[in-house]
Amino acid sequence: MLLLAPTAEPVALAEAKEHLRVTGTDEDTLITALIAAARSHTETWLSRALVRQTHRQYLDAFPAVIRLPLSPLVSVSSIQYIDSAGNTQTVPAADYQVRTDANVPCILPADGKTWPSTGSVIDAVVVEYVVGYATPFTADATADATTDTITATAHGYADGDVLQVSNTGGALPAPLDANGNYYVISSTADTFQLAQTAGGSAIDLTDTGTGTHFLGAVPTPIRQAMLVLIGHLYENRELTITGTIISYVPVSYEALLSPYQVLRF
Repeated sequence: MLLLAPTAEPVALAEAKEHLRVTGTDEDTLITALIAAARSHTETWLSRALVRQTHRQYLDAFPAVIRLPLSPLVSVSSIQYIDSAGNTQTVPAADYQVRTDANVPCILPADGKTWPSTGSVIDAVVVEYVVGYATPFTADATADATTDTITATAHGYADGDVLQVSNTGGALPAPLDANGNYYVISSTADTFQLAQTAGGSAIDLTDTGTGTHFLGAVPTPIRQAMLVLIGHLYENRELTITGTIISYVPVSYEALLSPYQVLRF
């Protein structure tokens, strides 16, 4: 169940219009809706979240291993359950371990721990988790290195983590480069700074950039597949029937996405 939807799209309106060869603004509302629809369909097709979002998974009891339906996993916010007395409890984070590097993220008890018993009720276990390739952020652009801060609520990064940044519809804050690897420093719950080297000084941001900035990046083939789907939806606004065959999304869409699809058995 989607709890918090993405606050930005991985394809900018300007990118979609360029792909569609649309120069006017009369259809901006339609194209914006098609971008969101293409992203949602692509996420369902892949079992992957493209832009950071928060979900809840409901279970009637604790399985041996909790497998989450979406990846890539950013973090597990909480695991709550209803005990045999009907009270809501929270599993301490130290009592479970999370595998974030798998195509199918999973949660299992920490060494020496077991899942608690639950009451015999529907949806006795609720897992809240965050997924997504890329997280939108804002930059406080100033020449003062002490305030060159990136803000992304509950970003989950710690000092020393390495990340990339990306942009849609504009340019990153200078001198950040989408092809560079950066090190997190001075991390707090919602903010941090970036350095060129591990433990180095904060990068001096000289402007705020334009468009939408992201921590992380949606793979280029996925974004290109979205453009293919947007083009198909734009040109075919109703079901098109030729004889008994319904017009289908061009095969290039699936060809671009297939390497990223999460296969579940």
